[in-house]
Amino acid sequence: MPLPSFMVLDFGRDQRGKDVEPSVVFAESYTGAMYFERVADVGRFRKAFQEVLKATLDVRPTRDLLREKAREHENDR
Repeated sequence: MPLPSFMVLDFGRDQRGKDVEPSVVFAESYTGAMYFERVADVGRFRKAFQEVLKATLDVRPTRDLLREKAREHENDR
């Protein structure tokens, strides 16, 4: 499933550990952008981000894969 480009904006905590401002999500699409402020919505985006992280490669395998694809691209020219 395609995932839109988004950023979770956190604004830090005060000296007592309380959020200075609630977190907000900024999401972009082909037709515009939206801000999501509801706690449940922000939570969904955080969960989506964690799922994406689980699907990613570590640094070395990513580098190796990119090198392999670059070689394939050069050979196809």
